[in-house]
Amino acid sequence: MLKRLSVIVAVLASLVACSAAQAQQYPPASNVLSVDVQVGPNCRVTYRVVARTYRPGTTVTFTLFSDPVRLGSAIADGSGTATLERTFPVKTTPGTHIVQSSGTAPDGSPLTVESTIRVGCNDSAPLARTGSDLAGPLTRVGIAAVAAGALAVLVARKRRANSVTA
Repeated sequence: MLKRLSVIVAVLASLVACSAAQAQQYPPASNVLSVDVQVGPNCRVTYRVVARTYRPGTTVTFTLFSDPVRLGSAIADGSGTATLERTFPVKTTPGTHIVQSSGTAPDGSPLTVESTIRVGCNDSAPLARTGSDLAGPLTRVGIAAVAAGALAVLVARKRRANSVTA
């Protein structure tokens, strides 16, 4: 019985540790520039810019417009994706801005992609809470419930086997 239980626990542990592989298309179907903006304490604005469809290994430059401000650059990885994580310049005025990525397309031509973002901060109001952080804990609870159920089945079979032989 202990061997069965250890096998079940090992299988469940491997299910928790594994995640499905994500298939990626190269080059991606369309040019994409996504900007994830986070406003922290004291209106500190950080961003994560992800640009896709660039030639792997080339430098991609990121610029913030209304007033051109070079945010930085990143090297496109093997799938043609360049990622930049930084804090917005302190002098960035609240309002609508354009983030632009410029680099080399897979065919060798110049490629520029833009995305419009809104930057603003209201220190007195808390940020809206969206989404949930419960996916990980709820998954663990579900796996624990399955393990407990499997253990209960094993105990019931053992008891039934002992009562039949007695």
